[in-house]
This record gives sequence, C-alpha cells and structure tokens, in this order.
Amino acid sequence: MRKKKATIAEIAKLSGTSAATVSRVLNHPELVNENTILQIQNAMKRLDYASEAFTDKKGPESLILIHVSEPANMFYTDIMKGINASILFHNYHAIFLHESISSTASIDFLLRQIAKCGICGMILCAPIQEIYCRMLSQSIPIVQCTEYSSTQFSYVGIDNYKSTTAAMDHIYSLGRRKTLFVNGPLEYRYARERQEAFITFMDKVGISSSQYQIINIAKIDYNMAFASINQALSSDRLPDSIFAVSDIFAVAAAKAAGRHGIRVPQDMVIVGFDNINILSTVTTPAITSISQPRFQIGYTAGELLFEAIQTKNAPAAPKHVILDTELIIRDSSSVNVT
Repeated sequence: MRKKKATIAEIAKLSGTSAATVSRVLNHPELVNENTILQIQNAMKRLDYASEAFTDKKGPESLILIHVSEPANMFYTDIMKGINASILFHNYHAIFLHESISSTASIDFLLRQIAKCGICGMILCAPIQEIYCRMLSQSIPIVQCTEYSSTQFSYVGIDNYKSTTAAMDHIYSLGRRKTLFVNGPLEYRYARERQEAFITFMDKVGISSSQYQIINIAKIDYNMAFASINQALSSDRLPDSIFAVSDIFAVAAAKAAGRHGIRVPQDMVIVGFDNINILSTVTTPAITSISQPRFQIGYTAGELLFEAIQTKNAPAAPKHVILDTELIIRDSSSVNVT
C-alpha cells in the first residue's frame, strides 16, 4: 500500500514555519533565507517528501556537473553551499569542472564525458560563449549562475548596474569625487557591467575621466590587487575613495592604504562587493560592502535545473531570476569614524 503523500501543511508544522513559507521554498526559493530553506528541507526529508517528488530518477544518471573556473575565490563558497543543498535534497550528486570551456575541442571532450558518466544537468558559474551553451543544451539541461551569455537559457544573478549605482551613490554622498575603481577581468559579465555602470554614474554626476581611475586585475587575487593598488597610491593622482568589485580587492586596498599612511575612512573611503563576512567584518577597519544573497543564488540555480530535468521532454520557457543586493555600511566608509 502506497504511503500517503506529505502535505505542505504537515511540512510547515514539522519545520515550525508557515504553509506560505514552504510554498515559497518550493516555488520561489530565491525569496527565502538560507536557514529557513535548510529547516524546511530537513522537514521534507523526514516526511519523505523529496523522494516522492523525484521518483523518476533512474540508475546512475544522478550526477550534476558544476562549472566554476575560480574555485579558490571565496565568493563561490556560499554559492556552492546553495547548489549542494539543492542537489543533495533531490538525492543527486555533484561533480566539478574547473577547466575553461573555450574551444570546440574542449566542448567535444566535455560532451563525450557527459554521455559516458551519465551526467543529467549542468550549472555554469563561469563565462562561456553562447554557441557552447547551445551545444551543451542539446545534450542536457543547463542553468547559468552569476554569469550568463544568453537569455535563451535560464539564469540566476543580480543587477550589477543597480548594485554599482548604490555603492557609488554612497561614496558620492560622502563628498568623495576622486574614486579608484578596482575591477576584475573583463571576460566576466559582472566586470563589464559594473565598469559600465561606474562610468555611467561618473558621467551623470559630471565627474570627468581625469578625476577617476580604473584598474583591471587579471583575476580575483589578493596579491595581484595589493600590488596594483599600492602602485596607484604611489602616484600623484591620489584617490579619496576606492570602489572594489570584490571584498578581496577591498581588503588589499585597506592594506595598501595603511602601507602609505592613508587613514580609512578619514582620508579615503573603501567600498567592496560580495559581503564575505570572514573578510569584510574581520578586517580593520571593517569593510563596507554590497551584500549578495550567495546561498540563495546557488540554491535557486539548483532548483531551476531540477525543474528543467523534470520537464526535459516538454521544456518550458527559460527563467531569469535577478535577486536583490544590499549595501552594508561599516567603518571603512562610516562618517562617524574619527
């Protein structure tokens, strides 16, 4: 005799949440915080809800491939936690690809491995050309996470223009006009969009390119950033503010400022990006940063992928999820610091 399927009300009661919250986790996980998602997941597991929802999984085809080209970048830590929470909930397993997908030979090899290993879906967390996305999608469902090259496929990310403008509004409100913009490699969409948003903002408020500086660093790396920022602070064009597209860069900026005897925030304010707590809150001074909901980004990417796996024979239209960010003001740009 088949076991009666658990109801949303039962899940809500066991998890100590509401039916509406359970429904949001099932349908719009991007709106729910990490702890609540895990709490409801645990209740679903105890009620055997997940196995009922995904009884169509067969044999060894239980692998999800995650493509992330910079695994050492702490930005991806919580994103991977979110993806893994989704994958494990659905009783699948993750494997990782760190090599770039940048040639026909590399995509051909990858497609052979996908068929050989029984991989049934892929989450892309690194830049990849649209043509390669199309080739992959002919074999397995794909979801783009943080980086995306085409609106033809589902993706999860943030509004880089809006986030950059929020950071620059804050810097501008403090009376700072000579900003050093520390950016990542322009092969990444986030770097291109944030740089474009920065330039647009400066043009809008009437600050000429002679007053601000832009440096692009080859990868998200502390030592590279420190060397580049240290050199910039050694020039005659001393900035009164630094906006960095990564907290790793922001921490390097604070270190470089200290090397030059520059007081933060009195002489120079610093704003980072990602709100990586182990960096932004431990550094002295604590770093103001744009907070991304990284766990929710990863978890939502996983849920979109499993939805695509379920509807593979009758694919639905791609979904594009843009999550909100928040400016967290700390000592590195606080007007109260003396």
